[in-house]
Amino acid sequence: VEPKDWNALVNDPDVVLIVSFPRGRLHCAREVRVLFRRATSFQDGQLGELTRARGRWRGTVRLDPHGSVPLAVPGSRAGPDEDALALARTAPDEYDRCRAAIAAALDDHRVAALQGDDGPGGHADPVPTSVGVIELDRLLTIQLAYEVDWDDDHILGACLRDGQLVEFSGSILEP
Repeated sequence: VEPKDWNALVNDPDVVLIVSFPRGRLHCAREVRVLFRRATSFQDGQLGELTRARGRWRGTVRLDPHGSVPLAVPGSRAGPDEDALALARTAPDEYDRCRAAIAAALDDHRVAALQGDDGPGGHADPVPTSVGVIELDRLLTIQLAYEVDWDDDHILGACLRDGQLVEFSGSILEP
């Protein structure tokens, strides 16, 4: 970094400065190196704009017939993980193939949670509250989060991979 550029870098909110000083000595600004620039947004041709927040790249994904649902994709400060981004692009198709299995798993959870009590009815077409790409058994997986009226203490999760519901969880952390 040239000394004349120092003020511009220090005042730029999109730059993360990590400084290294030769041999541990504090020297003039000309020896400071900028190691990376913080990406604040990423444009994807299919998913649209993703912004970095709370350790993930966040945007939306369209799940028909529900419309846009919040999306969280892992990655570094430099950008979303390419494999996770590719998987996120498949979320609408994966969701469409697994909707019946998810509805059945949600209904099973409702019956178990209410222990035979009729209570609130199940949803004919449950609506996910968010979509995330997570690692499950060392493989990237699409995770759909659900908030349901019969279990207001937990967020339920449906994990999808290769057109299959691979896991249904009664309690997840929303991404």
